[in-house]
Amino acid sequence: MLYIFDADGTLTPQRDGSCGDFDFKLLPGRAEKCEELREAGHQLVIASNQSPKRDSAAIHEQLNWTGSKIGAITYRYATGKNGGFPKKPSPDILVGLMRELRYTPAQTVFVGDQETDRQAAEAAGVQFVHTDDFW
Repeated sequence: MLYIFDADGTLTPQRDGSCGDFDFKLLPGRAEKCEELREAGHQLVIASNQSPKRDSAAIHEQLNWTGSKIGAITYRYATGKNGGFPKKPSPDILVGLMRELRYTPAQTVFVGDQETDRQAAEAAGVQFVHTDDFW
């Protein structure tokens, strides 16, 4: 299975409008659960909306750090500008990851905390699990 995780509010503390300073810490239980998933043979990735006001280097630093802590094989982010992925609820970021990693919607789970996450999962045809129900 492919597990796609939202970042802010799912793996790490929610920041103000996804443009506040990043606090380098995972929410409780995230590292342990992700280790269990990896040991069971699942692949983990991150798909995150980010503010177009944030510096791209800061976004990469945040997502590289978060990915390294959960063992994610890659990440993608959407700012909705400059020809990148449109922000969720568009399914494009999820569909792009599935296509790149050769997973079908039936082989994919998206874990998130926002209504836009649920809408993106539904539009991509993948199972959605709210973060409160996953950990």
